[in-house]
Amino acid sequence: MVVNGKTGYLCKAYDADSLAAAMKKLLKNGVKMRAACVKKSREFSLKEFKKRELKVYGEIIGK
Repeated sequence: MVVNGKTGYLCKAYDADSLAAAMKKLLKNGVKMRAACVKKSREFSLKEFKKRELKVYGEIIGK
């Protein structure tokens, strides 16, 4: 998931100027963005998915 300005940049579809502007921003802020992406990706790890899934199942069966 892209959080505009934090983990990446969104641009308008089929708009080369918008894409170029986003790429320039990414080149300027790439290191900071990478750190944010790594942090955000942990929320979507298999371990976290399993934890959320088991919580839902527990709520369904009443545990």
